[in-house]
Amino acid sequence: MVNKGIRQTLFVSLAIMYMPSALSETSVGENIYINNCIVCHAEDGSGAMPGVADLRLNKEWSVLPEQQLVARLKKGINKAGSVVAMPPKGGNPELTDSELQAVVIYMRNVFSK
Repeated sequence: MVNKGIRQTLFVSLAIMYMPSALSETSVGENIYINNCIVCHAEDGSGAMPGVADLRLNKEWSVLPEQQLVARLKKGINKAGSVVAMPPKGGNPELTDSELQAVVIYMRNVFSK
């Protein structure tokens, strides 16, 4: 039996390989966002709870290099003076670097316009 993390990684890898690149990464990223990020960041990126930045208004994150954003998501985010912190990988230790990259691409496409 293949564990859930390996199945999810294989699915994401196959989806990225066999779909048009921009569409597949956005679709995979949207799915990851919905299943892992929406509880804190809200469907529209506005922040679902006090202290969570509005991703649509605060664009500082959107100008950072993609790999830097992936590294930040992987490590977690804890701003000095903030009572709200994002856990590593948004609290889902099974997310891979390619899945984190897909969610960054999705967020850029949706929230930084």
